[in-house]
Amino acid sequence: MHGQPSILVELPRSTGNKSQAIDTLLGTGTPAFWDTGAVSLMSGTSFNPDQYSQYNPGGRPLFTGQDLDPTALAVITVQPTGQPAISGMMKGSAISRFAVFTKTHIGDYLTITLDGKVISSEIIQAEINGPFVIMSNFTLQQANAIVAVLKYGLLPVNLKQLG
Repeated sequence: MHGQPSILVELPRSTGNKSQAIDTLLGTGTPAFWDTGAVSLMSGTSFNPDQYSQYNPGGRPLFTGQDLDPTALAVITVQPTGQPAISGMMKGSAISRFAVFTKTHIGDYLTITLDGKVISSEIIQAEINGPFVIMSNFTLQQANAIVAVLKYGLLPVNLKQLG
């Protein structure tokens, strides 16, 4: 392509939206779980951790992708609405830490971000000591893309958009 090395990439389950595909490829795939107190955040908005430092010691997320069990991540369909959602589970010591956190923060919002963008902000209704479901207004394609990023994380190469 104009004397530049290039790679042709096929994206399974792609919607054909070029900018969405490029954003997915250029993203770092860094999920984070934040306590946002009594504040629910809109999906797709940017997240500023400094605004919630009183709930998140050191301005760091309570849980990250390192705490997720990639084998437990899947897209499910919520009945009876048919809405796609993401199921998952923490792993190792994060399971008990997540259970303690959710038990002691019932009524707070747990906000999940991916690369600094909110993907879900839901009220904690009960202790979660095992599998959980992330519900938002995901399309099936969005849910599949998020699960793929959460499962496989960073691409092993750096990419940049040339044009």
